[in-house]
Amino acid sequence: NAGEIISHPHAQLVALPVIPPNIEKEVENSRKYFIEKERCLTCDILDTELHSRQRIVYENYDYIAFCQYASLYPFSVSIYPKKHNYSFTQTNDNSLKQLSDITKEIFIRLSYLLGDVSLMMTINTSPLKDNRQDVKGCLNFIEQSFHWHLEIRPVITAISSIEWATGMTVNPVMPEDAALYLREVTAK
Repeated sequence: NAGEIISHPHAQLVALPVIPPNIEKEVENSRKYFIEKERCLTCDILDTELHSRQRIVYENYDYIAFCQYASLYPFSVSIYPKKHNYSFTQTNDNSLKQLSDITKEIFIRLSYLLGDVSLMMTINTSPLKDNRQDVKGCLNFIEQSFHWHLEIRPVITAISSIEWATGMTVNPVMPEDAALYLREVTAK
């Protein structure tokens, strides 16, 4: 049940009147990087991942799925568009088909590897234009510096006392190992 109070499979679509702190932090970090380097942080990360290929689980024409460096949770997978795109709403029908393909593939691999576990998935997209003034002067930088993406997290570990007390997570699985296991799972 993925830590929720509803014990059956379900999805929730939530629109918030504020920008969540984790999105605000991501936007702010992307803006700072863009100001310093004059390029997108996520585009640089994707180039690194595509070059090293150690954490890539699956990719298709439009998307890349990988276990992020220093991921917070075991077997978490992020899916990013390969081409810079700041907002999920800017995704066309052909690209949505590719997104469906890669998401299904990741769900299948997680299921084969981990069994019947709960999964949490979020779409992290750019804040709406009306809300962007709330993001510390990022209004002019979001389109250039932010990448929308999906995050998929299998719920296979409980929050430990150290995590609860410090707010720091402990991931017992190296992302490179998680990606390797997920890449190889289709060989069965």
